[in-house]
Parts: sequence; structure tokens; C-alpha cells
Amino acid sequence: MGNPEGSSVSFFLYWEVNLQIARGRLNDLRDRLGDYLPVARQNMGRDLLRTLLADRAMGTEQPLRRVDKYVNVLERSDEMRMLRLRRKTLNPDQRDDVADYERLEDLALVALGKKLFFTEQGTPGLAPEAVKVGDAVAIVHGSKTPMVLRGFEGAAREYRVIGQC
Repeated sequence: MGNPEGSSVSFFLYWEVNLQIARGRLNDLRDRLGDYLPVARQNMGRDLLRTLLADRAMGTEQPLRRVDKYVNVLERSDEMRMLRLRRKTLNPDQRDDVADYERLEDLALVALGKKLFFTEQGTPGLAPEAVKVGDAVAIVHGSKTPMVLRGFEGAAREYRVIGQC
């Protein structure tokens, strides 16, 4: 179960690196966020994980109701890899943690080929790698999923869809 070790390690490293970037981005928005900054900083790990795993985008297969537990397992990924090596000797809590870790490995596949971005308000998003600074994020009428839109040069109010985000 789970992905090959190399791909899971890269996802977890990707999460850690981007968490640091996200926290730095929040500091850059200190004036804009005001009193909300400590709350945004505290929630960023959860918000980032939900974004990277496209929470709720896969219907009933992926509700991240236990996101705090998943964040905890992510923060202990080195320990989880070591526990997995001695699976037969684990206590029930350790087995649950390893199962959560392996579930994250499977869920992480949604982030492959995607790029993390941040809105001007510091909200993280996940989009196709083609996303660029200046693209717009909008919910198109009839869609449940936000889209990345790019305006045509020289054309007012005309956009092309870059992809879902």
C-alpha cells in the first residue's frame, strides 16, 4: 500500500518547504491581515494540507475530517517511515499513525503535476503548472470548482481557461 518511498518523501518535503514559504508570505501580508495574522499562521498547516490534497474535490473518497491528525503525522514523517519498518511490533496507536501516513501517500497523488500558488490575501491554491502571476481565479457559473483564467492580451473581459484549481 502507499506509493514508492521516493514519491512520498518528495510530497512530504514539498509540504514542509511550502509551509515555510506560506508562513513567510503571511508575514509579508502583516499589514493587510492585521489581527487575523496569528490565526492565519496557526491554521496555515491545515489550510496548506487541505489545498495540496484538493480537499472535497474527490467526493466521499476524500473528506479530510481528521486534518489535524494528518498534519501531526506529516510533521512526524521521519518517525512514520521508521515505524513502518517495524510494522509487526507496533502498538495500536502507532499502527493507526502509520495507516494515516500511508493514506496521505495515496491522497498526495492529486498534487502531482500541480503548482502551489497564493492569492493576494495569502490563501493557498493548487493549479496546473501553467498558472502565472496575474491569472485570475473565479468560479464559473455552473461549476463547483474554481478555475484559473487568463485574459487575452488586448481584449477586455475575455479569458481563456487554464485549468481547475
